[in-house]
Amino acid sequence: MNPLIRNYLKQIEGSVDALREILREGHEELERQKEAREELVQKFWGRGKEISVLNKGRDEYEALQSQNQRLGEKQRALQERLQRVLAHTKALSSEFRP
Repeated sequence: MNPLIRNYLKQIEGSVDALREILREGHEELERQKEAREELVQKFWGRGKEISVLNKGRDEYEALQSQNQRLGEKQRALQERLQRVLAHTKALSSEFRP
């Protein structure tokens, strides 16, 4: 074979090897980026779920706080009535004691 053609084929072979290496590195980089993207997506959805749970907790807390306030008002009203009953009971018992 002609030495010039042989040299030219070796150069082509070297270029093909270099292209293979570039493609391999590009493929590896794509895989790394794919994994990084997947990780970010998982974090994003995880945070979304976390926010959803926190919002639900906040809503439940607000409902409980409102209910607690209503119960507190009922308890105060009941305590006032009981104080009046106690006062009336004391007044009645003093009427019947000699």
